[in-house]
Amino acid sequence: MKNIETRESLSWEAIHAHPEFALLVSKRRSVTWRLFAISMLFFFSIPVIATYFPQLFRIQILGPINIGFVFLVAQYFGGGIVAWRYAIHLKIVDALAEKLVQSLAPRAANGTN
Repeated sequence: MKNIETRESLSWEAIHAHPEFALLVSKRRSVTWRLFAISMLFFFSIPVIATYFPQLFRIQILGPINIGFVFLVAQYFGGGIVAWRYAIHLKIVDALAEKLVQSLAPRAANGTN
């Protein structure tokens, strides 16, 4: 229970002013933007390829299955991989955030924010 009370007494200003907080925000933004860019490139490549290189999607692989179909199904796997990497990276960021809160908790308990 003391841990909860200590967390509630932490000052948001103290957390925001800490240099490690800026590092956390930077890491989170970096991961988010990188994964967003990868997923958008993958997503918007379908209309671009279908518009400018439609013959590429018509190449037959096995029976009625063509490269376009495989590429579209691969979107689901790509989305899953992006979500998986996001979860892994944000788990690291969450651990760093917890470490930051723990480092500030003794100061909050003593009344020195």
